[in-house]
Amino acid sequence: MPSLGSSPEPQSSEVHATLGDSAIADASALTRRRLGLPPAATHVAEESVQAVPNGPAVAALLGAALGVFAMGVMFKLSHSRSDLAQWLVFREQVGALSGLSTMAGVVWVSSWALLTVPLWKRSVPLLPVVAIAGLLIALGLLLTVPQISERIEL
Repeated sequence: MPSLGSSPEPQSSEVHATLGDSAIADASALTRRRLGLPPAATHVAEESVQAVPNGPAVAALLGAALGVFAMGVMFKLSHSRSDLAQWLVFREQVGALSGLSTMAGVVWVSSWALLTVPLWKRSVPLLPVVAIAGLLIALGLLLTVPQISERIEL
């Protein structure tokens, strides 16, 4: 505890600026030795870093986007075709929304599973996938807006 006349303890950024990087690194190495920890790695060899295939993640992203798009298309179709709207009523208390959400979930899970098989051990460029997924999600969400959905003829 500082006395009334003394200055407060220096902040960590002040200590870092005063001591410099090498003193901080030496203090860190000393602390690690005292605690019985192995020395910190200063660099990682490039050959020890392995790229993990992103195919399963791409399949999940595209599957979710297809599920959202399917929800939008089914919303539009159920409002323009009464027979589909009647078929989508899985629970009377909920109405057609019960079938819409269930069928969108089925499309999501099945497309995710089907896309995972060919993409399992592959690395796919993410930018085109994110662009396609973003487009599908945006279109699916726009189709659920009644003012937009009413203007589209299917």
